[in-house]
Order: sequence, then structure tokens, then C-alpha cells
Amino acid sequence: MPKAAPSTRNKPRNVRSSVPTRQQPERACKRSADDVGLISSRYPSKRIRTENVTNQTRDTVGPKRKIPPKRDPSKDTSRNKRQHQPITKPKPKRKRTAPDNDADDDGSRPENTKPTKRRRLDQELVGRAPTPTPNHKPPSWHLPLELLYLIYDYLWDNENMECYSTETLHSCALTCSRWYDAVRPHIFRFITLDGPEDLDKFSQQIRATPEITQWVQKLRLEGRSLPWINDRRFHREDASNDIDQWLYFFPTVLDAHFPCLKILELFNFSQISPHREDREAYARWIPKLTTLTSVTTLNILRCEMSANNLTALVRALPGLTRVDLVEIDITHPNFAVLHDGPIDPAAEVTGAGDQPTKYPLFYPPPTLQSFRLDNSDTEYQAFDFTLLREWFRAESSREHLRSFEVYGNVLQDSLRDLIFALGESPSLTHLQVPVGADGFEMLESGVNLSHLTNLTTIRFVGATGEWGQEDEVNTIRGFLDQLNAPKLRMIAITIFLEKEEDIAMIAPIDQSFADSKFSRLEAIQIELTPTRLSGSEPNIYKRKVRRQFPLTDKRGILTVTIHDWYRYYLKHSIGTL
Repeated sequence: MPKAAPSTRNKPRNVRSSVPTRQQPERACKRSADDVGLISSRYPSKRIRTENVTNQTRDTVGPKRKIPPKRDPSKDTSRNKRQHQPITKPKPKRKRTAPDNDADDDGSRPENTKPTKRRRLDQELVGRAPTPTPNHKPPSWHLPLELLYLIYDYLWDNENMECYSTETLHSCALTCSRWYDAVRPHIFRFITLDGPEDLDKFSQQIRATPEITQWVQKLRLEGRSLPWINDRRFHREDASNDIDQWLYFFPTVLDAHFPCLKILELFNFSQISPHREDREAYARWIPKLTTLTSVTTLNILRCEMSANNLTALVRALPGLTRVDLVEIDITHPNFAVLHDGPIDPAAEVTGAGDQPTKYPLFYPPPTLQSFRLDNSDTEYQAFDFTLLREWFRAESSREHLRSFEVYGNVLQDSLRDLIFALGESPSLTHLQVPVGADGFEMLESGVNLSHLTNLTTIRFVGATGEWGQEDEVNTIRGFLDQLNAPKLRMIAITIFLEKEEDIAMIAPIDQSFADSKFSRLEAIQIELTPTRLSGSEPNIYKRKVRRQFPLTDKRGILTVTIHDWYRYYLKHSIGTL
């Protein structure tokens, strides 16, 4: 009889017998033999037990197989080494906290903090490695305040303060408390008050936070809310409240000290009221301007006032050096405030009831260095410089005047007398004169530039209304022939073109520049403003203009600029000085 299989009844349950039985197929035994080497290498402590099991399996099942060599644990692979390393629990991750915006500005940080990943970038920006912080603050946090001020200044346009991007500044102020402190002076740099309501709010804010008066550099008053009638004068019964609020309440704002205020601007602001009460209120308002000792520029845009009131306004600012008048109406002297000056018996106009009214002699501003008149709007009448003749006839004005610019429509006779008076100014170095469509009328009226021997720069500006390029070119050539300024270094010409074919009309100017008296010129600027210009045409216009100036271009001093008509209009429009 065949022998019975050995009994496994007395063996422990956790020991599995590898002896094949009827339920275990032959291939199962072969698989276990192949895995012996893997088992022995992973579990060295069970090597003896696996060897015994292997011998039993080899004796009972099939042919002998080659036993894999024993592996030395000391020469084990890196994979097995990682398996023998002790298991350590991962450290819990720290929760990220919000940036500490209230940290000290001196760069002090808490000790025992972990370096951030931005250390190298901070070192490149600042020049030194900042103190490591656990909050991972951006590099801009470590920038000094002086550098932040310079960055914010890029949002500011010194020539056009209305281009200041207030939305961008407000976004910067909401970034963090440190940026808020740095941006706040820039937000209050340009203040616009549109009506008495804004005036009231601003005065309340000054009382709440007096430090903002140190940041204001430009203050603009807008009178758009004041009512008008067809002849541009007030209805007393409708405008009395507005006039009283402006004239009586504005001095309360001027009582505050503005140490950095440089520009005072009046827009659509008028005192044309024939009523005695309003004139007396305005007379009390002007002396308040004497407190603004830091103001150097006065801009008056689309306002109506008498020459007396304008003179009083200018003389009230003790540090004034520049006056810009844009589309201003010099009105009847009956509406003037000051009548206490000496009377000029030669000047008389028709007043109320067809009775002659004499002009008072206008006192010139003592420290005026720059004067600019822009009367380009066709709705306004030609400006008469006779009303301001004493400004530039007085010896004190000629002594300091350095720049005189006229743009737009003016009376030729008054401009002739004024330019003749400016010839005695030893400090006048910059002159801008209009060359309108009337062409030779300016030359025929006797306007002469030969006595302006101290000029260093001169600019000729064409008309913006009805174009007459041929007459303008002839006028420019006539003025160039008159010039006798050995110190002249730059000549600029601005012409408006309606058609592309008009470029050929400016070619004769090149012959005038070939004169030997212009041999010391360092720059000649030609500025063209076509009315129809697409984005791809400026370079084409520049090449065509250069072809009209072969002699000047050969000297290497020619600069051609093409302006877009719409942008040029916005730049020279109301409120964008």
C-alpha cells in the first residue's frame, strides 16, 4: 500500500507546509522555489527556514534547480537600504499667515525665522540680503521709501497734472499700509474743487487732517456750476447764492497754509457782476491770496474779468513768476474792483450810457518771468494787448521777463507795439509768435524782430482754423530775414496740414536756413500736425518732410515730429496746460 502523506494536524497554524498535496498543483511548488532568493534577501532572519523548505521542495518535486547565491546585506542596493532605514513621522506643515503689514519700517524681523526663497532676488534689488521672514513678503516690501517715491513719480506728468492716474494711485494705496503711507502724498498733490460743495468738503478735511496741506502742489477752482445767460453774465436772483459761497467761503480755505502749493488755476471762474455787493466781496477775496507765498504759476482758463481785476489778482501773489492766460476775455472796466490807481488820460472807452470811462494805469507784476497767451478758440475775439501794455512797458517787468509766448488770434497792432517794447528786455531769451492765415498782414503792420538780440530760441506757430500754408511760409521767411540774434541756437516751426500735397509748400524755408547768420544753430525742429493721419503714416510724412530740407538735413540738426491732430488738440485744449 502507498504511504500516507505526513499529517499536519500537530503543526502550528501560522506555519504553512510547502509539501505538495493533491490540492496544490505542481506549478505552485515551482513558483515558490523561484521566489526563494527574493524572500531570503528581503527577510534575512528567515533564511534558515526558507532553506529547509527549499530542500524539502527539491526532494519531492522535479529536477534540481540552481540556487541563487546568497546576498551580503552589507553590499545591498540603495533600494534595500532605504527599506532598512527607520521610519520617521513627517513634520506637520506650518500654516501660512497673512503678511504682517504693520511690521517696522526699519527692517527688523523676529528671530529664529526661516529664510525665504526670494532671498537672492531681494539681494539683487536692494544690494543686500534682507532679514528672512516667515511670511514670504515680496521684494518691494524691503525697498526704501525714497525709492518707492521715485516709482510713484512715474505716474505724474509735470506738464499736464490732469494726466495723473488717480485710479492707479488708489489701487496702490489699497495694497498695504506701507504703500498707503507712501502713496498718500501723491493722491493729494492735485486738488480740483468744482463748486462750493467740494470747497466745503475740502475745508472739513483740512480741519480733520491738517497734514494734507503740505502735499498740495496744484489747486484748481472750477466755476462750471455757476449759471450763465446768453451775454455770459449772471442773473442776480439766480447766481447770488453761488457767488456769495465762492467769494465768501473760499477765503476760509486760503487761511490754511499750503507750503508746497506751486500752481493756482481758475477755470470758468468769473467775477462779471455789475452789482456792488459782488465787487466788494471780490475785493475782500483778493487780499487773501497774499498768504499763498509759494505759488509761482497762475493759470486762468476761460474766465472773464477786467484788466484791473486781472492785475490785482496777479499782484496779490508775491512769488508769482509765470502767468498763463487761455481763452480769456478782458471785459469792460466798469466791472473792475480797483480804481485807485493813476488814470491814463489817453485811453478811453465807451461805458454805460455812452459815457467815456477811463482805464486806470495797470501796475505790472514785479517778478514776472514767463507769460503765455493762448487765444486759439475761434469763439473768442482777437486779444488786445493794449489792455496789458503796462505789464511789459514797465522797467521792472522787462528786467525779469525771460519767456513770452503768444498762440492764436491777436490784434496785429497791439502785438507790434508789445514786441517793440519787449526789445528793451535784456533777459528775454524765448519768443513764440503766431503766423496765422492772414500772412503778410503781420509784416505789413510793422512787427519787427530785429531788435531782439538776446534770443536763444524762437518758435513760429501756424493757425489752427482756416489753413493758409503758403502765406504762413512767407511770413516765417520774412521773420527769419529780420532776426539778428547771435545767441540763437534753436528754431521751431509748427504748421498744420490739411492735405499731404501741402508738404511741398514748406520747401522754401530751407533756403532761409542756409543764411550764414544761422550757422551756429544747434537744432531746427519742424512739427507738422496733419488733420487726417493714420497709425502707419507718420514715418512716411517724416521722410517726405526731410526731402524738402536737403541743406538742413545734411547739417544733421533737423528734427521732424508728426503730431496726431486729436492728441495735439487735447494737449492744447482747456485745462491741459
